[in-house]
Amino acid sequence: MRTVANAFLASVLLGLSYPATAADKIKIEIVEATATIGLQPHTSLGTPEQIRTHCDTRVDVNCVSTVTPATEPSSSLLPQVLFYEAKAVLPDGSHATLTCFPSRWNKKCKAIESVASTGDATKCFMEAVAGFAANRDTKETKTCTTKNLGVYRAKREKDEVMIYAPDGKLEYRITGSW
Repeated sequence: MRTVANAFLASVLLGLSYPATAADKIKIEIVEATATIGLQPHTSLGTPEQIRTHCDTRVDVNCVSTVTPATEPSSSLLPQVLFYEAKAVLPDGSHATLTCFPSRWNKKCKAIESVASTGDATKCFMEAVAGFAANRDTKETKTCTTKNLGVYRAKREKDEVMIYAPDGKLEYRITGSW
């Protein structure tokens, strides 16, 4: 223990620093954000026939049954965001590509909305849905890109970046540079 204390004291006196162990809080500029949308299979399991009977026994036994017919299992293609990608400028001036893949288990993977949001991302998504409805090409994807989104507070730990956006915390991973 005494050796660690001496090493710390020596580093303070000599102006040496230890690397930070906690995540670094930074500000990043989001230059461009893109959502890639595709058609994903969705399966409905169907339902069994249901019979509900209601009897009125106040005067006479009068029963009425309502039958809800069974539905067959079905499948369809629904539009869904496949992944989000953003081009960011980090505090040291380097350019990083940030990516996240939305899923049931990754609730913090969402679109980065502009600080002065105009609803462009939602409008683009709805246009993509309309495009898919008109053309049922299952291999086709559509992209929605927003530029110059602004500067955001963030926390970086290695390749993980937590962005503090107007609509909450978003989790992205640095996957490369641009």
